[in-house]
Amino acid sequence: MSSILTARDDRVYEVGADVAAGAMGVVRRASDLNIKRSVAMKLMHGAEYAPREQVLRFILEAQVTGQLEHPGIVPVYDLGVNRSGQVFYTMKLLKGVTLAKILDDLRAQKPQAIRDYPLQRLLMIFMKICEAVAFAHSRRVIHRDLKPENVMVADFGEVVVMDWGIAKVLHAADSVPAPGSGSKPRKTASKAALAERINTVTDALDSAGRLTLYGDILGSPAYMAPEQADPDGEEISTPVDIYALGGLLYTILVLHPPVEGTARQMLWQALESQIRPPTDYNPGSAAVRKRTKSGSSSAPGPSESDNEIGLRKAVALRHLPGERVPAALSAVAMKALSRKPEGRYATASDLQADVEAYLSGFATAAEEAGVWTQLRLLVKRHKAEAALLAAALVVIAVIIGVAFVQVTGEKNAAVAARREAVAARDAAGESAAAAQAAREAQVALSKQAAPKFLREAQRLMDLKQWDAALEVSRMATVLDPQLRDAWFTRGLLELGAQQFDGAEEAFDKAASLELPGTDEDRNKAERRKAERYASLAKQCAAIARPRPPSPAAAGSAPSAPSVSSVGSVPVVPATPTAPPPHGTAPVSDKDLAYALAKELQKCGEYLVSARLFEESGKDPAGAANLAMLAATKGLEAANPGLKPEQLEVVEPPAQPGPPEGGTASLGRDVIRFACHDPALVDITALAKTPVTDLDLSLSSVRDLAPLRGLALERLNLARTRITDLAPLAGMPLEELYLDGTAVADLAPLAGMPLKVLDIVDTKVADLTPLAGLKLESLRYTPANIAKGLELVQAMPCAKPVVGRSWTIPDLGMQFVPIAPGKFLREGLVDKATLVTLTKPFWLGKFEVTQAEYLAVTGINPSENKGERLPVEQVDWNEAVAFCARLTERERAAGRLPDGCAYRLPTDAEWEYACRAGTTTTFYFGNDAAALWRFANYRDKSCDLPDGTNASVIKDPAHDDRFSHTAPVGSFEPNAWGLYDMVGNVFEWCQDWYSIDDPAGEVTDPAGPVAGECRVMRGGSWCNSAMFGPSAFRCMGDPGIPVNFLGFRVVLCGR
Repeated sequence: MSSILTARDDRVYEVGADVAAGAMGVVRRASDLNIKRSVAMKLMHGAEYAPREQVLRFILEAQVTGQLEHPGIVPVYDLGVNRSGQVFYTMKLLKGVTLAKILDDLRAQKPQAIRDYPLQRLLMIFMKICEAVAFAHSRRVIHRDLKPENVMVADFGEVVVMDWGIAKVLHAADSVPAPGSGSKPRKTASKAALAERINTVTDALDSAGRLTLYGDILGSPAYMAPEQADPDGEEISTPVDIYALGGLLYTILVLHPPVEGTARQMLWQALESQIRPPTDYNPGSAAVRKRTKSGSSSAPGPSESDNEIGLRKAVALRHLPGERVPAALSAVAMKALSRKPEGRYATASDLQADVEAYLSGFATAAEEAGVWTQLRLLVKRHKAEAALLAAALVVIAVIIGVAFVQVTGEKNAAVAARREAVAARDAAGESAAAAQAAREAQVALSKQAAPKFLREAQRLMDLKQWDAALEVSRMATVLDPQLRDAWFTRGLLELGAQQFDGAEEAFDKAASLELPGTDEDRNKAERRKAERYASLAKQCAAIARPRPPSPAAAGSAPSAPSVSSVGSVPVVPATPTAPPPHGTAPVSDKDLAYALAKELQKCGEYLVSARLFEESGKDPAGAANLAMLAATKGLEAANPGLKPEQLEVVEPPAQPGPPEGGTASLGRDVIRFACHDPALVDITALAKTPVTDLDLSLSSVRDLAPLRGLALERLNLARTRITDLAPLAGMPLEELYLDGTAVADLAPLAGMPLKVLDIVDTKVADLTPLAGLKLESLRYTPANIAKGLELVQAMPCAKPVVGRSWTIPDLGMQFVPIAPGKFLREGLVDKATLVTLTKPFWLGKFEVTQAEYLAVTGINPSENKGERLPVEQVDWNEAVAFCARLTERERAAGRLPDGCAYRLPTDAEWEYACRAGTTTTFYFGNDAAALWRFANYRDKSCDLPDGTNASVIKDPAHDDRFSHTAPVGSFEPNAWGLYDMVGNVFEWCQDWYSIDDPAGEVTDPAGPVAGECRVMRGGSWCNSAMFGPSAFRCMGDPGIPVNFLGFRVVLCGR
């Protein structure tokens, strides 16, 4: 099961199964969808609840690993926060096995492992580990948790050191100890103090002591240097990694760690240096003979060391030559495992060199080999030459031995002195350069990550997760103290939390910084804004800070209440009957919150002001609109390229209109939000808003999780990218439009009060989740349905019912119920007529599409082809014929009540439905500039040249991306839910055209009884906005089809 995680810089990851888990986080396989690269993603456990120090440690792990660019260290690609609030970083996905798995297989005597990993190959792996650690040390980084689990042997031989979670970056004060000098000594804790600290360590370890400890003691006990177990002892530096490398070599040799047992036992063994040499595990060794002689079946007593336990667990070392530990390697391991840092190898490179010396047949430094050992190894390396020169060596050695020793000693001393001087000079330069490079790399990665944390803080603000947002904003300022927007956002969150001192500090810092890449005027304006907010925070702090009681307060009569203010808003505290003994807060928290909310509202900080209004318990009038204003700002910030004018919030009064119909008859409690811009992807800002009618059709929304828990009654998701409806479960939805989506499962809709559902052109094949629903309108694609089709016959939507929406199931044609009513029709010769319609009817929600016309008539005459495009090139007679055939078809299917028929609308019916209860010029108001939201008309995208008449001149201000007709429903509907009543194609009406309307009042008018032309309504894609008024009508020859003329259908009763 995979999920989608999106970083705030539009980097998208598809996250899959777990790969590994550790103390700080889990590693999962992921795919970077932007560049089609598989990565490993490490996510922090419980980042949203973890202490700040743990989160910063996790971030430091990514930073440290990211600055170490070496083949033996896994590269870090990205650092960020996902939409669940988890901190994560991505790195190269390695395929292979850990060194721990290899050693476990050898311990289990698996033949394949014994063949694949003889000692020589294991030592080559070990030397590559040493190389990586040496490189890290050169960059002044120590790992502190080296163990077999943190070494990956990849499929192509790469050896990579992983999990730098508790790594430490050494600063100038933590200088790497010079060879042989040891670490800087510090006062060692008493044995009692050490015992107390160690006794707090958990024993929740596996049999190899592999888990990493956190707290006072950091590291894995089985490979932990004594100074790590005693933080008050020696200063922790590079020798701790040398010790752990010795532990790795030890484990390679004898297949178990240097110390074993519980966490406490292993820590004590490390402190007491209770480690047996690996050679003690050789068959026939003194230790083994002692073990055999004393018996191996007795239970370990409380005083027995864990090395005795190790001896009892010893297995045949079949991966070693002769199944014996070479004494030279045993000495190397024990030198690296010395109790005191000065007894270990000075560098990881020295340790690597000693192992390499062994593989090359030379003596190791750890052996302190004498002359005869050196000679034996020389003979072993050069057997043929040794046989010829043996006699000569005896004579030559006697003659020149003394002179050779004297000259060589003097020469070596001089060379050594010169090398030491050069090395000291180079080391100082390299050390400083390495430290500087490390610092620069860490700063670079921090600056790269900080904007992501800022965006995550802003997202959490949208979700109203205030505490988490504040914590993440603080992290952003830690990662990049020069990020001005992070300080400003932090200040707003501190204000919202009424942490006024912190807010003042944050705004002061923001005022001192500049926005990169902006002009001086903009920076001045932002600086003034931050200074104004800092002053506001300071003023609030002064009001909130308790005042000491007046000396005369005791026993005196209460004085008039003081009046404080925030900005220009006065705050009058309640007069206390008696002051508390330790001072009096002059203003209640709620009073201050309300005053601050009013001030922030004036500044346009709607999100934080909405929070403060809520906390004050004094929500102002229009609080719902305030929350929606905050949401629109959040959507703009989260969706690059989103046009602000595409975001529409409507909090309308009760609309006049059909009392029994009109699917969008909005009441006073309805808040409608609409956005149809493909740039809209992230709707996090809509979380916890009061919206009840949400139209996101044609947007690119794919994740509905932010809508969870909203009180939505109507939701339009037509032709969006959604697939999962689970977040909608439990909503009070009455209308849901899913047409043209990839939704397949309707189970989350069970139990909803749904009345209208559109699932045309979806992947839905099973209607059984709809059992029990009282759907009044169901639009679906019959050919797609494999199960549950019989349920439709028992629903109210099986036949049209007056006052309810109606959909022809197999065609998907939708009809909106229109109730009787009146409207004032403007005449063409300066007179108006009051029109009364006495009968209810249904009007097509959309213009008839080419797919619908083809299904009924078997032909498609349209010039601009497309199933969801409106049919055109249809004359009036052909439109009437379509209605007649549709009536016959539906009557034959048993879906048409007696006396009902389909026909073209009358001119009066069309205008009444178009106006939708309005009396304005357009059905959306009087401003023609808003037409682009509702109609496909002649704008910049029209591919026809401008004419000389105003009716055929393009609107240069807008571009709807449609050069001809647009898919029906591509623009916003009128108040009754009818789409494209203006634009797209002209629509035939039933009436003959007449310029002379009757004055006064008329009832159910049907137009003249005869004429030459028929009425055309609504304008088209090739006409300007002058054709948009609700009263505007044209005439057309009923026998001439054109590519900008179509129709919609009425269903009428008796």
